[in-house]
Amino acid sequence: NNDFGKFCKRAIQADTPYHVMLTGSGDGAWRTLQHIQADMLLLTHRPPHSDGLKIYDRLQTLPGITKIPAILIEGSDPIPSREATRRHLTLIKQPLVLPGLIATIEKLFAETEEPRFSPELLSNNLYLDSNELLY
Repeated sequence: NNDFGKFCKRAIQADTPYHVMLTGSGDGAWRTLQHIQADMLLLTHRPPHSDGLKIYDRLQTLPGITKIPAILIEGSDPIPSREATRRHLTLIKQPLVLPGLIATIEKLFAETEEPRFSPELLSNNLYLDSNELLY
């Protein structure tokens, strides 16, 4: 929901040097990633409202997205680990522990040899108002 997304955005920006962009939906992420380059994806998985795996798979069809690290926050509907492994996704189970999320983001950026641009974290599908387009 909006509160969850806003909370994550504020916390990540307060505790890291990364710029956070939020979209209101998978379609919003699709449109945005056609115009900007991100260094990481943060997706949510809360069927039926948000199917993080389908969103991730759709985003992978965009040029340049396939090598971007991605974190998928699971809701109450767990994702089979083989599906996450096959897609090279890092899973975080809810309830979300903020220090764990921040540590995971830092770890993935540290493992990325060369960020293509200044570090940007694209946080997708966190149900923020879509008129926050610099998310």
